[in-house]
Amino acid sequence: MPKKVMDGLLRRLRRDIAVQHHAGDRFPPLRELAGRYEVSYRVAHKAVRTLCNEGMLEARPNRGITVRSTRNPRDVSGKKIAFISGHDYRHLYDGFFAGVKATAEAEGVAASLIVNDRTDVTSTAYGGYLLNLNVDGVLTLLLTQSALPFCYAVDRGLDIVSDYPYAEFPQLPAVFGDDFRHGREAMRKALDAGAGDILVVSMWPDVDRPATPFFKTRFAGVQDALKGRDDVRVARIDVSGAGSLSILTAFFNRFSRKSSVVTIDYDSIPFVASWFYRSGIKVTDANFIVYDAPERSLHYYGLPQLHTVAPSFSEWGAAMTRKLIAKWKTGVFAEPIWEKI
Repeated sequence: MPKKVMDGLLRRLRRDIAVQHHAGDRFPPLRELAGRYEVSYRVAHKAVRTLCNEGMLEARPNRGITVRSTRNPRDVSGKKIAFISGHDYRHLYDGFFAGVKATAEAEGVAASLIVNDRTDVTSTAYGGYLLNLNVDGVLTLLLTQSALPFCYAVDRGLDIVSDYPYAEFPQLPAVFGDDFRHGREAMRKALDAGAGDILVVSMWPDVDRPATPFFKTRFAGVQDALKGRDDVRVARIDVSGAGSLSILTAFFNRFSRKSSVVTIDYDSIPFVASWFYRSGIKVTDANFIVYDAPERSLHYYGLPQLHTVAPSFSEWGAAMTRKLIAKWKTGVFAEPIWEKI
């Protein structure tokens, strides 16, 4: 019997027990289970025996099988997580997955990476796809339109933690960046260093992003830090937009000890780094401020090490993983369901 068959059956049985039964309920007999889940009688028998050993079921001669507990076993070792990225940008999902994988493996949990290639992620059919992944839990990245299929899968016993708070379904657990606070911190870092000439740089306009709300909130934090600072000269550019080259040229031509660049997204960092390198300007954490990156510190050729203001992608992935594993250990998701980092 392939181990994959048994593992998949156990996951489905645990999920069905948790969702469809109460403690004390009669559980279907072995032959009915074998037919329902399309496995042999021997496989069904072994699965029930495993669940009895875990404390979820109880089987007695001449009395059949009953549900003892609807809560999954506390031992998380051997469980599986699928981390699904809704974006194919490798530097982004690799950073998240590094945190997921390290945190999961420390608990004996296997983590796999899936770069989503399905075109319809908004219907219940996508929820069915998630249920058939043969995993115990799912972590998601930039699937901002998938609240409905997530609810569909969660209602059927699959544990999901996303990187995005779904206002229409507040019961869906999420771990997401505190963008307003970190956006404010990024600008405050420049102001506290005495900057009076600040350039805020992003790679793309907000409307072109897969997670527009994140960036709007981030820029709101930046603007909040500037309240009452009419003495500060501030310009914002999208590198991909028209006119950005002339603004960058003028800014670096007048660069002084009171100048600072705030990169508000990861994509713009290499671009700005190249301008510092070509201009021969000495880089510090005060004049080149990095919002986030795959790790807390990063290094570009010819420049000193830089440090992020917000948590790294790796830290974010680790936080999502900890929330999911903690649920498995306690039986419930920790409050708040929506967790800011």
